[in-house]
Amino acid sequence: MISNRSGMRVLTQLALTSVITLALPTAGEALPLPKTEKTVTEIPNAEQRSGGLWYIDALNIGSATSQGLRGRGVKIAVIDSGINLRAAELQGANITVHESTCLNQDTGEPFPADSTDAQISGHGTSVVAMLVGNGRAIDGGLGTVGIVPEAEIEFFATGPLVTPEQESRGWLPRCVTGKDEEGEYTGDSWKDSADAAMKSGASIVSASIGGSSLAFKDALLQAAARNIIVVGAVPNPGDDSIGAGTYPGAGNGSVAVNGVGRDGVILGKGTDLGGLQQWGADNVAVTAPAAWILAVGDDWNPVRRDGTSLATPLVAGSLALAQEKYPRATSNQLLQSLVRTTDGGTHPGIPPWNNKSGFGALSVSAMLAADPLTFPDENPLFVSSPSDPRCTASDRTEPPDSMDQCQWASAPTKQDVQKARAALNTAPRSELPGKARDNANQRVSEWVAGGLALALVVVAGVTSMLLLLRRRHRR
Repeated sequence: MISNRSGMRVLTQLALTSVITLALPTAGEALPLPKTEKTVTEIPNAEQRSGGLWYIDALNIGSATSQGLRGRGVKIAVIDSGINLRAAELQGANITVHESTCLNQDTGEPFPADSTDAQISGHGTSVVAMLVGNGRAIDGGLGTVGIVPEAEIEFFATGPLVTPEQESRGWLPRCVTGKDEEGEYTGDSWKDSADAAMKSGASIVSASIGGSSLAFKDALLQAAARNIIVVGAVPNPGDDSIGAGTYPGAGNGSVAVNGVGRDGVILGKGTDLGGLQQWGADNVAVTAPAAWILAVGDDWNPVRRDGTSLATPLVAGSLALAQEKYPRATSNQLLQSLVRTTDGGTHPGIPPWNNKSGFGALSVSAMLAADPLTFPDENPLFVSSPSDPRCTASDRTEPPDSMDQCQWASAPTKQDVQKARAALNTAPRSELPGKARDNANQRVSEWVAGGLALALVVVAGVTSMLLLLRRRHRR
């Protein structure tokens, strides 16, 4: 969901340098990108690079830096096609790459998760750089600056998008993971990556990709049950960007991120990305910078790009900053803080919602200033009633009669989450997500510490009594 600032008509998520036409995606297939007309093919100069970092000031990341907040101690899982760990912007970052299960349907061999092939890793490299980029490009000049450079990144590779040319040669339109007894390809690497991310111990999952609910349904259910924050991209606008779904961003309770330009206007309105608002708008949560962003190009040189893919990690990273500052806050309280501090201020309650900017523009300084422990421990983005305005889709004038008609909120439902949580209650602590496990360990540590303290008091009391008796005996 990144759009290259080139003169080409870019339609795919990953192949930003070629023009192809996509069929409707199936489970685990990426959504195509919109067209773009503006031409900036040369490597940006120093002034242009500095301008491409406007998101730092727009989000007031300096307010976090001044408090020493850099994402330290927070684990973020990123789900994307692949990554290039040799990219200059990622040097020094704490990144663990999990191998892709996506198979090359010609050879049967898995695609590499860590690759210098931009078709595989260009998109994911730019996304991760928004989180932990060191600010240095391959030519030694200014590069992408990450907003949580000390965060721990768990990268789950889905494998590259299947192209129409490959489909014409008989490839299935998804990243397959194995063969059945008859030798036919089966599985879906997107599902594998999403499921694994929820078990990685990460408290925040960021996905700048979009597919159908089939690939993400189980993962979204586990995220809700385990209180893991899922941040996903709203599709870019564009007259050729038609897809079959935008999960995980469209999942119930997910943080769906829309993009804005430097002028604060939604992509497609203030930029040249077209004028359409697509699936995911019915549950968009917040907006974040997404236009003219300094990113990593397909030749690994710096480039300026547009897209909600770049806004998504900014929201994930901002939540990580809040978690670092308020480690005792629950994931639900962090989400409450996110929506209650939009547009630069703290709202007395949940602010009004609309299908373009959601609850408003992300504000890091306001979120860090508000103590999330004062907010309810409930996910404000989870829809459980048809009266919720997010159930009144753009093609409706009245709210639906039942949750069955609020279709995007069906993955997962409130009942599904309750069952999943009940199942987790019997799970060993090692299977709990990172934040829940840390809280459990903290409670055990506090109990042990309290017990030791009590024991020391008793020992001290007994010792004092013995000394007193000895003194009396000597007298």
